[in-house]
Amino acid sequence: MALTTKSAVNLSANPASNRRIKTRTNCSIPATIKHNGLCLGDCVIKDISETGMRLFAPSAHWVPQDFEIHSSTFDGVLLVTKMWVETEHIGVSFQTS
Repeated sequence: MALTTKSAVNLSANPASNRRIKTRTNCSIPATIKHNGLCLGDCVIKDISETGMRLFAPSAHWVPQDFEIHSSTFDGVLLVTKMWVETEHIGVSFQTS
């Protein structure tokens, strides 16, 4: 289904946590936010989709635009870009190289 201008307007009126177009899977995965090799704090991945995820992080407003997510639950590092912040939640999209 293609997005029309009207659909895009309706999406922007929704709360930030509901803006994602792809289906989400709820979860509760402990993780760490890192930037330039420095640990910025712990977070919890609350839901995840093909294109991004929602994080719970008490230090949400201090997180840089681009950062890494590390977790013992999955192999490797997720490179993400901050899309929105609401109180202690951060919406991120996965970076593509």
